[in-house]
Amino acid sequence: MLKLKTIISCIGLSAAIIAMPAAAEKTYTVATDATFAPFESLSKNREIVGFDADIIKAVAAKQGFKVKMNNTPWEGLFVSLNNGERDIVIAAVTITPERQKSMDFSAPYFDAKQLIVVKENSPIKQFSDLKGKKVGVQNGTTGDTVVQKQFGKNQSKYSPLRKHHFSAI
Repeated sequence: MLKLKTIISCIGLSAAIIAMPAAAEKTYTVATDATFAPFESLSKNREIVGFDADIIKAVAAKQGFKVKMNNTPWEGLFVSLNNGERDIVIAAVTITPERQKSMDFSAPYFDAKQLIVVKENSPIKQFSDLKGKKVGVQNGTTGDTVVQKQFGKNQSKYSPLRKHHFSAI
């Protein structure tokens, strides 16, 4: 049987999920990066909770399958989907043409925007003011892509924010 690789994204809930064969008591393994509240985070009991978790559980109930949620670091989400460790990803994933080449997406259910955050009274007033500055982004995200396209590969950085000074994130 051909395994369907599906991503339910923050900008999408899909026909791909609805088209998944729902065998009796079938359990799909779901990857999410539970560090992005309110979409996905860990409760005090270390359970994955949030908007995306609620959505996938509702889809599973409606379609007659079960889900096993797995907290997976962002950098491993797509790898775990592609190598078969996970069946579904739901983690505020932006739909891009590049990602659509290797993954099926749902119809959008959230319209994400790219924004910058700077300190109060920062001299940075618009995106172009970031040229030559350190910009904190998460590797492999659309924020990373936007900064790299505008300013080059060496300007976007990812590391724990508490350890580095960034002009913007």
